[in-house]
Amino acid sequence: MLDDDDVEAFERHLDGCAQCQSELLESHDVPGMLDAVKADSVSPERTRP
Repeated sequence: MLDDDDVEAFERHLDGCAQCQSELLESHDVPGMLDAVKADSVSPERTRP
């Protein structure tokens, strides 16, 4: 989590940095993939004794 000043600094940097823009686009799906892994790890099939 970033505070307001850090968010503004990040956004200013991102506006002018093609490398960071590319990396941000590449990581766009990561939160959803992590949610899928988390859901899979607590599925009933995994909790059988």
